Amino acid sequence: MDAYRGLGQRSPVLALSMLVFLLSLGGIPFVAGSGRSCSSSGGDRPAHVRLALLGAVLTIVALYYYLVLASRMYIDAPEKPGAVVLAAPLFIAILVCAVGVVRDGPLSRAWVKAALAATAGLF
Repeated sequence: MDAYRGLGQRSPVLALSMLVFLLSLGGIPFVAGSGRSCSSSGGDRPAHVRLALLGAVLTIVALYYYLVLASRMYIDAPEKPGAVVLAAPLFIAILVCAVGVVRDGPLSRAWVKAALAATAGLF
């Protein structure tokens, strides 16, 4: 976690991409990870309700960890001064992935519903 200290000052694009990825992992609605809330809504049996509550608690724990990491990137001072230099192909790949995560955010609910419909016969 110390390697992320001050990443927002050393490489703003890399820090913003990391923040987008962390928010997606946490299930925040405007990024592609928000579809996971769709899959856990709709159980009326007690076992489903318990699993949904467990998922909510674990999401809160994960978001805490992600926000601590984000605070290290943007609030803490850098451990080593100087910019982070990435190779051009790696930088482009990270940027393409970040744009894809944000672009697919509104579509994630549709993707999850389509996946559930496609696998309905298996369960």
